[in-house]
Amino acid sequence: MRTLISNAINYLDRELDPEIPADAGQSITCDDSDTMLLVTGREPIQKPEILLVGCGGTGNSVINRLFHRGFSGPRTMVIDHDKRTFQHSHAAVPFFLRHSYFRQEDLGVHEGHPDIVAAAAENALPELEKLIGSPNLCIIIAGMSGNAGTGSAAVIARIAKSQGAVVTAFVTLPSHLEKTRHLRAQKGLDELRQYADSVFVLNLDYLLKMTPKDLPLGYVYSVADQILAEIVRNLYERVCIPSMINLEFSDLMDLLAKGGYGTFLVGETSESNFAEGVCRDSLNNRMTDIPLSAITGCIVLIEGYYAGLFYSEEIATCICYELDHQAQVIWGTYEDHSIPHGEVRVFALISTGKK
Repeated sequence: MRTLISNAINYLDRELDPEIPADAGQSITCDDSDTMLLVTGREPIQKPEILLVGCGGTGNSVINRLFHRGFSGPRTMVIDHDKRTFQHSHAAVPFFLRHSYFRQEDLGVHEGHPDIVAAAAENALPELEKLIGSPNLCIIIAGMSGNAGTGSAAVIARIAKSQGAVVTAFVTLPSHLEKTRHLRAQKGLDELRQYADSVFVLNLDYLLKMTPKDLPLGYVYSVADQILAEIVRNLYERVCIPSMINLEFSDLMDLLAKGGYGTFLVGETSESNFAEGVCRDSLNNRMTDIPLSAITGCIVLIEGYYAGLFYSEEIATCICYELDHQAQVIWGTYEDHSIPHGEVRVFALISTGKK
């Protein structure tokens, strides 16, 4: 994960710069067209409506990284009760949980009380329903740290689900060392799993084992945000942007609709035998302890300087070798010559099919 870690460190260093960024006030461009052209010479096909909702600081950070990556296309929204989140947010729809949504006795005690934030989000239900609309797919991004993300994610999931969307959530769990936050996170995760069709967890306990031992915790969280941003980008682009191999949106929806609990695999290599190297790295970099034999669904996203059909099929086959023999597997790949020569990256979403 050398490049991912390096990018995360550089990004956080820029974010900590006290000067107001020149791009403040700009948002991710939304593509409102009804159709998309994936193959030259063929008829355009129906473009899916995808809503990306960032809950709390982590959700906002991921959307900001997507903006700086040049990402565009889906509708984007951020919900939080902290005004500082919106001072530099690139979501198209910033939804501020203002004081009027909170009970008088709850004002000023939001941090560490996700139940208070959840109650405020409930009070904002009519406005949230209008803003969420009726997307085909709603992707929720949140940090389960016990604050705004933990409190609002389940409410957003319930609203989107009630309005006909397939709902998937990408969340981070704090380290067990942060005992109080971890307990709140587990409670918030349990509530989210009641409403979301699939929840993919990035566990900081596992990420800590994959990053340098002397890397400060703030940078580890930045690596987590970087991973989620790259996964969201790859997932959207493999559906909506012409690629070497595109994901069929109907297959993606079917898998996410019955995904249940899951996690991520992340691999990166510049070895000469890159297919073997990126597979080994991916299988070693599992973001929680789900055994591969329990996996019933897998989405493999491949990008690299050499990511043609032959090598991509070899990589996907290797990653899926130990999965349940009836596992549903879909994969997409993009050959990108802007990536350093010989470098290949893999992001895989693996799920158990169980809540």
